[in-house]
Amino acid sequence: MSNTSSLSKNIGKLLIFLGVLWICFRYIDVYALPSYTGPLLLIAGGAMIIVSTLARRTAKSAAVVEILSVVNIIILSIIVAVGISFLVSFSGYIRGPYTARVEKNIQVEIGSVNLVELTLGTVSGDIVVKSCEEPRFDIKITVEAGGISESAAESFAKRILEEVDFRKEVSSSGVLSVQVSTKPRTWGWLSNYMIHIEATVYKDMKINVNTDTVSGDTFVTGLSGERLSIGSISGEIRLNSTSESVKISLVSGDLDGSLNLRSLDISVVSGSVDLKLTPSGAGSYVASTVSGDVKLTLTTGENIGYRISCSTVSGSINILNIPDMTVLSKENRSEEVVTSNYDEKDIKVTVSVSAISGNIRISGK
Repeated sequence: MSNTSSLSKNIGKLLIFLGVLWICFRYIDVYALPSYTGPLLLIAGGAMIIVSTLARRTAKSAAVVEILSVVNIIILSIIVAVGISFLVSFSGYIRGPYTARVEKNIQVEIGSVNLVELTLGTVSGDIVVKSCEEPRFDIKITVEAGGISESAAESFAKRILEEVDFRKEVSSSGVLSVQVSTKPRTWGWLSNYMIHIEATVYKDMKINVNTDTVSGDTFVTGLSGERLSIGSISGEIRLNSTSESVKISLVSGDLDGSLNLRSLDISVVSGSVDLKLTPSGAGSYVASTVSGDVKLTLTTGENIGYRISCSTVSGSINILNIPDMTVLSKENRSEEVVTSNYDEKDIKVTVSVSAISGNIRISGK
């Protein structure tokens, strides 16, 4: 009889635990609570369990003991419900059907600024830098996040947006430095969120751009400046700009676009390169890829001279439509050519392209 009574009491306690858990998940918006609610709840819940346990030991009535036991169960179920919600929200490991999108628009005063140093970085999301006709400088930060409910997704997205770091500083020489970066999160590789950054800059303003993204596409259009530096682990890169020096590091993804520049440094592990290049002065273009084709289209003219060297371990090499081209050396997997009277040209450009596995094609236009 005692075993049956004990089993009944345990089943009853389990049902109470599940019922309170259900109420917490269904009717309490945990994600709208302040972030310090979790730690405070743990402290208060732990203290109440200790008090309740001590009271049970001194209680003489069996009914009082059972009531205090139920109180412990209710406290524990509340802690479990809130704790699970906070842990899920904290880790971002949310695969529910709900998504939320929040954004923040920042207008940067340009005043008498003559140069902008712009640095943008995000872990997961696209980066866009483009020009506009109006004399303005705007930055839009957009967060897309998933959640197990609408409120959970929106709360998670807002918290991610608050963690985005925005800094600006103007030097005495009129250089405006603007930086937008995202905070790495614990177990970030599990997180179901993306942070997109879009910068819009007046077309007549000189701007040096430095972007960095782990997973996301990068688009840069209509800008002019001294330096353009782009780093990406996984994503496409699209360029259409005028910069004196361009440096690109890409692990996995394709690169294409049109550039007016002096120097170029490209490193690609896996992906194709397709660029149209117009020299703005004497310089060098260097491109290397481990796996992927490289296609460069060079602007030609009477005042432009090219010295081109290519090598590949596995793939073909084609150099064509370069006016007055002289072959210096040509082997099975390497080739070197030079424009006639190269040293007499006003603009002299050296081009060096190497590939481990991929075809190389360089042509004039």
